[in-house]
Amino acid sequence: MRPFGIYGIGAAGGMGVGMETVVRALHAADPPGRERAGVRGIFAPELPAPALPGGRRFSPWLKMSIAAAQEAMHGLESTAPERLGIVGATAYGSLAHTASFMENMIRRQEAEPQPANFIYSVHNAANTHAAMALQARGFNLTLTHDHTSFEQALIVASRRLSQGQEDRMVVLGADEWHPLLHAVLARFGTWRKRRIPGEGAAALVTGPAAPGIPIVADVCVKKLSGRETPEEERECITKTLQQHQLSWENISLVLAGLGPNDTFTPRVMADWENSRGREIWPYLDWTGFYPTASAMAIAIGAAYLKATYEFPDFFYKNIKKNLHRNVVLIYNRCQVETCSWVIIKL
Repeated sequence: MRPFGIYGIGAAGGMGVGMETVVRALHAADPPGRERAGVRGIFAPELPAPALPGGRRFSPWLKMSIAAAQEAMHGLESTAPERLGIVGATAYGSLAHTASFMENMIRRQEAEPQPANFIYSVHNAANTHAAMALQARGFNLTLTHDHTSFEQALIVASRRLSQGQEDRMVVLGADEWHPLLHAVLARFGTWRKRRIPGEGAAALVTGPAAPGIPIVADVCVKKLSGRETPEEERECITKTLQQHQLSWENISLVLAGLGPNDTFTPRVMADWENSRGREIWPYLDWTGFYPTASAMAIAIGAAYLKATYEFPDFFYKNIKKNLHRNVVLIYNRCQVETCSWVIIKL
């Protein structure tokens, strides 16, 4: 893929609304948390209704998505509506609207459908309303997969930009928590595995690579066979870095989505950790567990490189001695079927 630049960053979710709030949450001794429906998790606060038709009825998923997209575009030079596209990523879409629609259909035996809930329940609803809010009339697509949906959306954006089909692409990733999903995952033992439920949305405004802004150098998504070794995985990342004239020496920060009892990822990063006395940052402990949590981690990594926000001493102590290190690696292996990594550089 051809590298591309990150021009704007937005976030809304359990870590807070707005990147500045997210950064302040990183200062805290413990991850942010609040209770909803008797469950403790990293959940978004109540968001104001967007100034869009039907906005007061929007689910948290829609509100978070629109808030993140608007923040990412704030302050940027205007782009012709036809040249501004949106690629979304979600696993479940609007669970609140879907659950309400389905429950009503079952209880009423399909006698009184709820058209509004159906409209808001489709997976592309966040993209549609973000496009309305941003007046974007370009390419519009939502990818729905597992925990690598956002990474796949980045690849789509890269291809569209490299082909000159858009000037800017908003890449948006979001998922919300819902009691029904929580109950289903509990049946599979998800919450017994030291996972914290969460929700959130993150958006990146991307465009051609340019000096002085974070550049997404590479995105890799691959299916796991179960036979990989940490040494093979490390070698694969090493070769990818070398393709961009980079090495492990350039990496200042690793954000990792660790699965329960994950011993594989620390072994992949062992040489990097041991040689510099650093620690990988387990972002799921702060974002909470939801399918597109890597979108928030990538937004944090991009903002870290952009250096427009004050980050906690935890980050600074890792790079004070190595100011030439200008690469962030986001490594996502929180499930067993697939894994991904994203390399961002200055």
